[in-house]
Amino acid sequence: YKLGLDLTGCVFTDCTRGYWFRASRTVLDRVSNCVFASNDYGIYDGVIVQEGKGHKRPVVHSTFVSNRTWAVYYSATHHPGGVSHYNNAYTGDKGLYVHAFDPITLDHCLFDCNENTRWGQKDNTYRKKDSTNTCFSAFADVTLDGLMPGRPNAGSALLHAGGTLVPAFPADLAVDVEGRPRNLNPGHIDIGAYRAPLKGLIIFVR
Repeated sequence: YKLGLDLTGCVFTDCTRGYWFRASRTVLDRVSNCVFASNDYGIYDGVIVQEGKGHKRPVVHSTFVSNRTWAVYYSATHHPGGVSHYNNAYTGDKGLYVHAFDPITLDHCLFDCNENTRWGQKDNTYRKKDSTNTCFSAFADVTLDGLMPGRPNAGSALLHAGGTLVPAFPADLAVDVEGRPRNLNPGHIDIGAYRAPLKGLIIFVR
């Protein structure tokens, strides 16, 4: 069993699995302010049975764009503490696959995929424990290529559509993946890893 990992401010592109959750007992794996672009899987959890005192694996303020199989794939058959996703954007072919997690929380997440979610063998008993607060499908409109995949464009539905994070998340999420301050007015923060681009932003490429 590995130690818990706090993964923040990372960009994963063209990987088989951008981030692969492995077995973990009583520790927390958290992903925040990360971008997963053009991978086979953005996040892959292949653990069969989770042990310990209930796990939370939050994924917060992250952007998934053009991943080839699933943006997030949870194949575990049991997970006592469930997983939580806050203020994330999922674009491309397939979004979130959940086999039979117990439970899952989706809060202010935007899906713009050909297939947004698939619940595998998750029956109604488990589904009643889910929380899907303002989880919606809309036109994400993000950049697909270049140095910063997943950045929202001017007309993106990601802008000013996020929610205030629960107090359990630390203040480091006051900045985006590039270290720029977010707009933290309640109900007006952008969904995803990037704050909306400034007008007239110039990027110099060597």
